[in-house]
Amino acid sequence: MKVERRGKEICDEKRRFRRIRRETPVTVIRGNEEFQLRLFDYTPFGVRIKAGSIFSPGEPVELIIDNYHLNGRIVWVSPDYTGISIDGPVAGDLGIYRLWDLLIGLRRAQKTGILEITSGEIKKSIYIRSGEPVFARSNIEDERLGEFLLKKGLITLDAYHHSVELMKKTGKRQGAVLVEAGYLKAEDLPKVVMAQIEEIIKNTFKLLKGTFEFKEGPLPTNEIITLRLSLANLIFRGIKGINSFQFIRSELDNLDARPVPSRDPYHLFQEISLDDNERRILFLVDGKNRINDIIKKSGLNHFETLKILYGLLSTRIIELKKDEVSEEEGISVEEILKESGVTQEFLREVEELYKRCDLMSHYEILGVTDQTDERELKRTYYRLVKKFHPDRYYRIGHDELKNKLSKIFARINHAYTVLSDKIKKREYDEQLSKTLHTADTATEKFEKGFEFYMKKDYNNAATFFGQAVYLDSLKPKYHFYYGLALKETGRYKEAEKAFLKAIELWPQNADYVAELGYLYLGLEMKLRAKRTFEKALSIDPENRKAREGLKLSSE
Repeated sequence: MKVERRGKEICDEKRRFRRIRRETPVTVIRGNEEFQLRLFDYTPFGVRIKAGSIFSPGEPVELIIDNYHLNGRIVWVSPDYTGISIDGPVAGDLGIYRLWDLLIGLRRAQKTGILEITSGEIKKSIYIRSGEPVFARSNIEDERLGEFLLKKGLITLDAYHHSVELMKKTGKRQGAVLVEAGYLKAEDLPKVVMAQIEEIIKNTFKLLKGTFEFKEGPLPTNEIITLRLSLANLIFRGIKGINSFQFIRSELDNLDARPVPSRDPYHLFQEISLDDNERRILFLVDGKNRINDIIKKSGLNHFETLKILYGLLSTRIIELKKDEVSEEEGISVEEILKESGVTQEFLREVEELYKRCDLMSHYEILGVTDQTDERELKRTYYRLVKKFHPDRYYRIGHDELKNKLSKIFARINHAYTVLSDKIKKREYDEQLSKTLHTADTATEKFEKGFEFYMKKDYNNAATFFGQAVYLDSLKPKYHFYYGLALKETGRYKEAEKAFLKAIELWPQNADYVAELGYLYLGLEMKLRAKRTFEKALSIDPENRKAREGLKLSSE
């Protein structure tokens, strides 16, 4: 039971992919046996099905969802449900799995890769970095940069036609030829490209039928201008662009339901921009008004009210009240919408937490003790989430701050997940009491991390390798394997720091230097990769990894 519970804990912490319409048929194949079951969650991490004790942890299975065949493995089993991890791309039908739910799932999972969407002849790609949509491509002619600028009145028709001719002659991108021809200022190009990317993504929300596939992996970061916008804003504005009454009405099928502010502060304190009408609707979300009541009190077109409510529900800032769940402490709408400022004191606090958060205990990161009661723990958690939620600082345009806050926020979230659960807290306390800051303990942490690494459980491997580094920071091997695990989880900047520290401690290790080269190669930083491989070969001219890497970086 210990293995089953641990697997379930991991899946529970990551599964944040709830949908308004939940149940979907799924076929699960185990060897020669076939089971017709019901699927309740479909996430970038896996699925949850109603299966009871049919399966055992570790069993390989095949899933058929919406005619998609996916390979998976049983991760945990409870009396009612079974959790299955998915091996390979996440794919499915947009008629069942909504784009906004996909994006929220990828955000919670901190995934990096490309989400490909196909609807008839339409093909779009949304680039995701650490869970954030940063770029998009579309084969729709009306969504190309020239057409976008023309429709916005930013270039003339003559400029548009001339730029098309120049593109055909030179093979250059339209943005480049518009700048070179003097139709667009170079300093304005990033801004208009970001607006175009935002438009492509928002228009994608109108594709209510089609298929999707998420392919995880590094992005071509050296060639794209990246979008900086709150995911909640993208989702809300995208849904506001949907003009199908039948779709919105079918999604909000129970008009007697009572919407309430989200009980999950991760969603509650997202950054979102609302106009006066939208704010008026949100102020009516108090747990007492039913959807029908809000429609009547809004003073707006009834369809517009429904779209606003559905948009807020889809961002997860609000949710539908469940009678069996007791009400949480009141959170005012003013508190949700209040903008956050950045002071020097706040920046210093973030910097200090960022440096230490991996080394702090769950109690230290939350600022509580093992005697703190449940009510005070929850109050503290809400306060920290409101303060450090990375979405609240999008408008500032400070990427480094946002990246540091993302790490701090994830650490706070994990600490609360453990300490708010009696069983997890007891197990953590037992583990904490046994932890001694000695070299022997560091070795144990490293060996435990290595076990997880060999099982390809890179998140847990990174945790234990990081603890080994903290307990004994002078062993280059600990830093090196910490970097390997971080790279596998997509935390590339942290992986680079770990590799550089390992190299600093053991500068003549060509394998360490070569592995750093492969990190740069995976990030499409070919020039830096080439130089790193050359450095490795200067240490060991016969190093096979460096030789192969140098060849790849020169192609």
